[in-house]
Amino acid sequence: MDDKPIPVVLGPGAGAQYAPAGHPQAVVKADGGATAGAYSLLELTVAGAGPPPHVHHVAAEAFYVLEGAVSIRVGADTVWAAAGAFVLVPPGTPHTFANAGAAPARMLTIFSPPGFEQFFARTAALDEPPGSPEFLAKVQEIRQSLGTDLADLGG
Repeated sequence: MDDKPIPVVLGPGAGAQYAPAGHPQAVVKADGGATAGAYSLLELTVAGAGPPPHVHHVAAEAFYVLEGAVSIRVGADTVWAAAGAFVLVPPGTPHTFANAGAAPARMLTIFSPPGFEQFFARTAALDEPPGSPEFLAKVQEIRQSLGTDLADLGG
């Protein structure tokens, strides 16, 4: 990876777009290569349920809600986050999120350090039928290779 950030200018809706089965639609605005390993920035569209509860062991994940509302579970706490809300999830903290309104929600998501943005491209490229045991096993392999595990939030 180059040690110098590169300029990135993207219009609305521009960026690498992924819609992996069972996960929010993601548009990668800046990956770790563009930021010299400082962070990655994605725009997520959450139409229904979000990802299963999970924990990033190394990366912090930050959410900034652009429109709509999102329910974000961080450990034992659930936060209702409307447009303009910001939530920071430190590394090692189990969390998940889901759409909390009638219309899809959009939010910016930052991973620092970067790397987890690769999850969306790698999962979207799977050939196995979504929901099949083979698909779920490969998604788990991808997740773990990026320093993330499924988590139990209790209750």
